[in-house]
Amino acid sequence: MSADARRGEQGFFSWKDRYAALKARFSEARAALERTKEALHDARARETTSRAVLAGLRSRTRARERELLTPEVLSDLLPPRARHRREVGPDEVGRRREAAHAAASDAYAALRTAEPPADADGVEILGLTWWVPRDDRADGQLADRVVRSHQLPLADILRTREAISNGTMIDIGANIGLTSVTRAILGDASLVYAAEPAPDNFACLVRTVIDNGLQGTVLPDRVAMSDHDGAATLRVAGSIGRHALVSGHDGIQVPTMRLDTWVRRMGVDVGSVHFVKVDTQGHEAHVMDGAPHLLARAGVVWELEFSPRHLRNAGIGPEGLIARMQSAFTHFIDLNPNAPGDRVRPIAELGEALAYLGRSYTNLLAYRRSVA
Repeated sequence: MSADARRGEQGFFSWKDRYAALKARFSEARAALERTKEALHDARARETTSRAVLAGLRSRTRARERELLTPEVLSDLLPPRARHRREVGPDEVGRRREAAHAAASDAYAALRTAEPPADADGVEILGLTWWVPRDDRADGQLADRVVRSHQLPLADILRTREAISNGTMIDIGANIGLTSVTRAILGDASLVYAAEPAPDNFACLVRTVIDNGLQGTVLPDRVAMSDHDGAATLRVAGSIGRHALVSGHDGIQVPTMRLDTWVRRMGVDVGSVHFVKVDTQGHEAHVMDGAPHLLARAGVVWELEFSPRHLRNAGIGPEGLIARMQSAFTHFIDLNPNAPGDRVRPIAELGEALAYLGRSYTNLLAYRRSVA
């Protein structure tokens, strides 16, 4: 075969090969297009389903939001109620109760007619007058939130409202009265006994009570609740919310009392006690050890701070507080909105439920269900 013939035959087969290759690529492109169309169809179907699910979630969220109490409502209600309380002041029953309290509490009697604390700042928040000691004012700490940001614990108050309705409240570690005074004005508690050992905090608490016309309704006493009647060293921190009873540290001497002893001394009608709040920077187990009689009463809701680090510093670790709570209560609620598990849980699950904390802390509601 001549060279020209071989070139022609090679050219013919080369063209046929290129045509076959192009046809194969075209088939592959068409198949890919079909797959893309199918994927697009599936994606549109998923989008439609997702939109339907999202619409359902939004609907349920709106319905749930309508069931929730919001701090904005309390912010609207506080000013007129605070103004009314200041204008009216204590009634005759309140005046008699306040006089009896002054006779029982020397610390209150010494300050009830005193001038406002010279080393404190006065601030108006939602119609209420607050006095705040001049601490380090560290960003984000309690005094900073009050004086600079004008924050009140309204969200915290709302998280406990299902378990609290009028009656008598005992506020242990009352600080400057953010919870006591606010609950009294809102009507969550008809009477509050407030224990605060730090002198500066106590002076501001007393003045805040008087300036808001709550004499005879909020009854402060300068004492630290513990497992013994006597005295202890209070470690004074740079923040008004971090003072703590810790042995082996420098500080100031403060009187201590068992809660059951203090209740008798103050003449508290224990049958009217509905709510006990304990925020003592790790001393919560000691408070419980001094309150067997009050703990035995069903229907009383306790709120306790649970901070593993502070509990260890106070000499009784988190396991000790858990054991005491499990012997005293039947159910608990972790007030951390991001806590895992059911909201209301049997007290037997407390240790497991708090395993997520690490070095953080939370607040717990606990109560004992009455057995019929």
